[in-house]
Amino acid sequence: MAEQNDAQQRIANVSRLRDTRVLEVQRVPCATCIYRADSPLEIAALEADVTDPKRPGQFTGYRACHHASASRNVCCRGFWNRHKDTFLLGVLASWLGRVVFVTVDDRQGLRRLRNVARRNAPDGSERGRV
Repeated sequence: MAEQNDAQQRIANVSRLRDTRVLEVQRVPCATCIYRADSPLEIAALEADVTDPKRPGQFTGYRACHHASASRNVCCRGFWNRHKDTFLLGVLASWLGRVVFVTVDDRQGLRRLRNVARRNAPDGSERGRV
């Protein structure tokens, strides 16, 4: 069953590239990017959502930029800088020349980051409020 879910996730990722024709990646890291050096968030915990359980160090998807709306689904620049060669969609988009760097700043996306910060804070507080 897990193998089937893994295969379905990979197909969905490749289908997303086919449907949109490009992978949008934030042009520059946001000032509040979770990948910045002084980020109080646990990156490993956040990356666990997209980590490939069968291939350590590989990813089934990517972290979406918190400055982009959920419907836009722009790849986080910090994630791209660290992992562009370790997730299938990123590798395929690069090989096919289908990576487009965009500038998106939708402040509604910050709500998602605050919710993540609350979930990852050890005491439930808003540690590292954004």
